[in-house]
Amino acid sequence: MSASSKKLFFLVLFALVSISVALLLIHSRRESPIFADSADVSSRIVQERATQFARLEAKEKKVAETVWAKEILAQECGRTFESLWD
Repeated sequence: MSASSKKLFFLVLFALVSISVALLLIHSRRESPIFADSADVSSRIVQERATQFARLEAKEKKVAETVWAKEILAQECGRTFESLWD
C-alpha cells in the first residue's frame, strides 16, 4: 500500500467512526428523560395559553356587555332596518 492510499483509508475510517459516534449520541439523547418531559412541557404551555385565552375572552365579553352595549344594540337595530330595506 502506498502512503496516499493509507491516508485515504484512515480518512475514510475516521469519517465512518465519527458518523457512528454522532448517530449514537443523537439516538441516546432522544431516549433520555429530558426529551420525554418535553411533551409534558408543551402540553402545559398549551393549557396555560388556553387559560389565558379564556380569561381574555371573558374580559372582552364583560366589556362588550357594559361599555359597548348601546353600540351593539344600535348595530342590531340597524340590521333590522337594512333587512327591511332589502
